[in-house]
Amino acid sequence: MATDDPEALRGTDWLLIAVKTYSLDEVADATVRAARTGSIVMPLLNGVDAADRLAAHGVPRTNLLGGLAQVSVARTAPGVVEHRSPFDRVVTGPFAGSPAALHDAAQRIAADLQAAGTEARATSEIERELWRKLLLLVPISVACGLSRRPIGAIGAIREGRDLLARAIAEIVAVAHAHGVGVTDDDAATALRSMLALPGTIKPSFLLDLEAGSQTEVDALAGAVSRMGRAKGVATPIHDVATAAFLAASGDVRK
Repeated sequence: MATDDPEALRGTDWLLIAVKTYSLDEVADATVRAARTGSIVMPLLNGVDAADRLAAHGVPRTNLLGGLAQVSVARTAPGVVEHRSPFDRVVTGPFAGSPAALHDAAQRIAADLQAAGTEARATSEIERELWRKLLLLVPISVACGLSRRPIGAIGAIREGRDLLARAIAEIVAVAHAHGVGVTDDDAATALRSMLALPGTIKPSFLLDLEAGSQTEVDALAGAVSRMGRAKGVATPIHDVATAAFLAASGDVRK
């Protein structure tokens, strides 16, 4: 069920949050009310901190699953979404220390999504899965965003491939500093996956830039830069990219 009436969400079995990261605060109150009537909440936002943000708003941790989606889609008109990738995947799972009921809920949600035609699975390592997605999503957003070109143009040149690899390495270093065990194999898989994408693929970050829309820089390159700075990890590529994207958007910060 999709609705624009927050009260209709109260008492639902589970609630999938799929807004842009910068809109999460706008739906937080409705999400809290639904969770307090028993709904299991699963955010599918980009980045790694959506669940923490919802918990800070008051969503009980006992009602909160981690989740991520891997798909290329674009809104082409109000209420019209175009599926542009050959893949459509969702991963969900409980965070460390969650009650057993959330493990069962993750399995049920994955089964429901599979029945609806989405490739879905439950995991006991959702924190690592979220960072694995960051290894893929942020470098492609940085490279395509800075160049204003689709992934094929980046992968076609040695400098582009090197940029992707160096951006991945920065994210691995930040993940390790935060106690998340992404591996060299995870990094290599992310790079291979990016280079194997159809050359015309544009990340949603680039689509937003081209449309002159608000971007998710705070949850992507900005988050890597911010989390690196918090742990003393150098992230020069993400620092430069964040500054460039903020300046281009006219975002004024003190």
